[in-house]
Amino acid sequence: MPFDPNPRSSVGAISGPQKFLRDAVDAHLAGKTDIAVDLARQARAGGGKLAVDADVVIAEALFRAARIPELKAHLESVGEFKNDRRWLLMSARAERAAKGDFAQCERWLLAILNQNIPDHVERMASFELIAIYEKSKRHDESWMIATRAHSRTQQRFDLDGFVNALAATAKAAESGRLARARKASRPANRTAFIFGMPRSGTTLIEQMLDCHPLVRGIGELSVHSLFENAIGFEGAPLSSGRPSMWPEAMFHVSANTLDRCQLEYRQMTRDKLKLSPNIWTLDKTVFPALKPMVFGPVFPGCRVISVKRDARDNAVSLYLNNLNPDVDGAWSWTTSLDTIRSVIQAQRKYTPTILKGLDIPMFETSMEKIVEDTEVQAKGMVSLLGLEWNPACLHPEKNQRIVHTLSHEQVRRPINRDGMGRWKNHASRFDSGWDELE
Repeated sequence: MPFDPNPRSSVGAISGPQKFLRDAVDAHLAGKTDIAVDLARQARAGGGKLAVDADVVIAEALFRAARIPELKAHLESVGEFKNDRRWLLMSARAERAAKGDFAQCERWLLAILNQNIPDHVERMASFELIAIYEKSKRHDESWMIATRAHSRTQQRFDLDGFVNALAATAKAAESGRLARARKASRPANRTAFIFGMPRSGTTLIEQMLDCHPLVRGIGELSVHSLFENAIGFEGAPLSSGRPSMWPEAMFHVSANTLDRCQLEYRQMTRDKLKLSPNIWTLDKTVFPALKPMVFGPVFPGCRVISVKRDARDNAVSLYLNNLNPDVDGAWSWTTSLDTIRSVIQAQRKYTPTILKGLDIPMFETSMEKIVEDTEVQAKGMVSLLGLEWNPACLHPEKNQRIVHTLSHEQVRRPINRDGMGRWKNHASRFDSGWDELE
């Protein structure tokens, strides 16, 4: 997860160095690394904590852009930043990315963990250390560090609510009732979504298709959850004060609300990026929850690429990576193998039925198929969008687009088998209950 220097914490209008810092963060998130670095350097003039936060933004922007020599030079040149725990973390990241001294990386990270301050810096240091231990085949130690980090999570995931909502929606799909749910009044032309669990290959697919000149990857947007809430509250009884149960909300929401959601999405994507009408937008919407109910009604005419991965490989990657579960509880299911299995099981059982019930054109693939038969799978995805084949889609590692997900380092390498069978390093953690998910 990116660092959060919290440049928006002040109330009211901001100016001067604070504004430079805020604009630097925005530029970084937009993938404009040089602009982000320049603005953050101007923010350093504010001195004190602001200067340190600016150094963090510079380091993070260079790291995400894989400009490691520049990152290391920056870390060596700063002043007060060296007294901040985030300097230790970024130094470890830079050294690991440069395939340098892993022992030194471990010392830096343990210096953070030994302070025993349970915050986001300690959590990121934990998962950075896990990456080093996994590379060094110290698998038991990496699992122990992950378990310690997850034990500090305060938020709890509403597993029953998640499963029940998907089950009810799938039931409506099987009966044919879901097809009668209300829809926006016009199609969402050239709008596509990647649909799958986090750490299942969604970023790889996005980078592959973004190499096509007529496809624009737009990353992950949180707006879908806002659409869910708007639709749910409109369909709720006025006295309840809470969203109605899915899928019932879809039969009560007005077409005007769905049209407004679609228009807002267009403004945030196509209009903001100034895309021509012939360009497809590709939204990497991982972890569907209730989002299948948003795709069909808000985006009639959209396309979906559905991807899955070996369940145990997926589970290991989820458990040993930092998905920031304490932000709002939405990711707290990743802190336990039991809840990870339950979520994967529900997703595989119900969401294909829901998508079929919404009559959404879909291409289904898997991480394993993409690795073993890349060209066939890539051509299938491109064909779903009605586009001519472009061989650039076979080389996502050449894509210079900045990636902000946990896969940002992996997608800079050619497609490979490195993550396949990874679960065998932790085989003792998996009981026979996982067999049915193969």
